[in-house]
Amino acid sequence: MIQHELMMIVAAPLLVLSRPLAVWLWAFEPRARHRIAAAVRTPALRSLWRTLCAPAVAWLLHAAALWAWHMPRLFEAALASPAIHTLQHASFLLSALLFWWAVFGEGARRDQSGYAMLSLFTTMVHTGALGALLTLAPGLWYPAYIEPTSALGIDTLQDQQLGGLVMWVPAGLAYLIAMLATGARWLMHRARGAHAHDARRAPGQQLMTPQHLALAVTAALCIVPAKGAYAQQPNAVDAALVARGDYLAKAADCAGCHTAVGGPAYGGGLGLTSPFGTIMSSNISPDRRYGIGAFSYEEFSRAVREGVSPGNKRLYPAMPYASFSKMSDDDMRALYAYFMHAVKPVPEPAPPTKVPFPFNQR
Repeated sequence: MIQHELMMIVAAPLLVLSRPLAVWLWAFEPRARHRIAAAVRTPALRSLWRTLCAPAVAWLLHAAALWAWHMPRLFEAALASPAIHTLQHASFLLSALLFWWAVFGEGARRDQSGYAMLSLFTTMVHTGALGALLTLAPGLWYPAYIEPTSALGIDTLQDQQLGGLVMWVPAGLAYLIAMLATGARWLMHRARGAHAHDARRAPGQQLMTPQHLALAVTAALCIVPAKGAYAQQPNAVDAALVARGDYLAKAADCAGCHTAVGGPAYGGGLGLTSPFGTIMSSNISPDRRYGIGAFSYEEFSRAVREGVSPGNKRLYPAMPYASFSKMSDDDMRALYAYFMHAVKPVPEPAPPTKVPFPFNQR
């Protein structure tokens, strides 16, 4: 029984969070990867996957597997037959994978956090109830359940009760931690949404804070004309630094990938074909909403060198960050100065990338 719990509350969530499928695919030859990619794009398979990953369906399959296999007749049949025992373990693991995918997977939308928390709570309740029944049972549920427990110094009934206790307490704690993590994710999503809403306010409607006031005064001082000429800004951008960044951007051919045919420079939207689908390049203009204008230097450097954007969101490897990993700090600062001060903002979102599962795992 402890094996069953380890598969459902340890192995399954770790597999979902680590998302190893896209990595495993590289173990196949290119021709095989193409065939797998074509297979998973079929409408029937994608429709089936969306149905199985629906929160209610995933919850129901997980609950059914848990309770059905703990019925005395099925449990004893699994003990008597290695094939049925394998099927039991497979159904435990696969149903748990679907359950945790609906909670933490790439397809779990942030606006479904309420469903995820409800699924976790109800699963904690019914698995805890099953564990309590096994723990408090006065006799064996499964007469054929004879495990070698002499090394632990307990008898078969105590072994059953220990398995039920594991299902009752540690599993309940795991679901509780998952609920807290889901709740935190939902709150952060709401906070980001509120911040974006404030950013979209009309200029006269935006809330004025001391920080906003200080920025406004600084900006006014920097742009007020002095004796017919513009006043010198205290932190004027180094023209040589920007020119160096312009040279580096051309050498790296940033526009080659981040400029769509006929589109504005660095506005993204160019489709990069791959065996796994078309990856759309992102907007890297200094627009604060749709581009990289809100990136700090550290965030910009991490995205270019490590392929990790703000919020720890990993970029698709179509972005050749490995080729930029050893750029010097001086060159990186020059590139940052160029994009922030010499590139025209493009206030339009780039088309989203829609790569099918499992290739959308970053």
